[in-house]
Amino acid sequence: MPEIPETGALTRGRVESLVRRSLRSGESLSLQFAYGEDEGEIFIADGKITAAKAGQLEGEQALTRLWSLESGSFAMKRGQVAKTVMFEQSTAKLLLAADRHQARWDRYVDRMGDLNRVFFAPQGAAEASGLPAPLRPFLDRFDGETSVAEVIYGSDLDDLMALRLVSKLVEQDVLDEIVQKEETVRDVGAEKAAAEAWLDGHSGVFENPFAKSEQEEAVSDTFGEFTDPPEKARVEESVPRLEPKPKPKPEPKPEPEPEPEP
Repeated sequence: MPEIPETGALTRGRVESLVRRSLRSGESLSLQFAYGEDEGEIFIADGKITAAKAGQLEGEQALTRLWSLESGSFAMKRGQVAKTVMFEQSTAKLLLAADRHQARWDRYVDRMGDLNRVFFAPQGAAEASGLPAPLRPFLDRFDGETSVAEVIYGSDLDDLMALRLVSKLVEQDVLDEIVQKEETVRDVGAEKAAAEAWLDGHSGVFENPFAKSEQEEAVSDTFGEFTDPPEKARVEESVPRLEPKPKPKPEPKPEPEPEPEP
């Protein structure tokens, strides 16, 4: 029996994986989903999909919406049985239809980008886009706060049709995107650890100006105040005295010449 997680987060393709594993298990259970402000549920019994609900949708439209979820959370409840069987066609046909829908859905999502993007319809956007009057309310949903996913799920249009419409409006630059600024959270602990590691790795380059005083404090705490021994006490060096230069000896006077005899 395949192991099925009881709770978790949704990513692309996660709903399909959960449903297929649940079908192979042969259990009677329900998969409950929470996405945005809406909730959904898929019922499975005896290896068959018996019912599906998603927000205000039921049946195959609900199944294809849940199939395409890329964010949100899920929970599995064993022993849950649908009160009413909604599907007359076989589960194999339901899975085939869901896969085809998903393939088209993924192409438009990849072309447009994240469904959590937020757009604003500026004044005059309806005239610039050439949208017919019945679609003006759809355009008005882009208020700078509602995400693309919320616009699609809140629309009366089929999900795939709404996605195609949004993709076209974005490609024609009819909508202005609201860029969400993410706040950078500083990890002070990581900064401190990185600084210590960097300083330790460069200890040969920088000398700690407090190293000597820190060592002396550690010695004094253990052995008392440190003083230099007497034999190593500093003695002021005496300045050598300069001896006077000796005076030069006077040259001897020449002896007088003897007088000649008479």
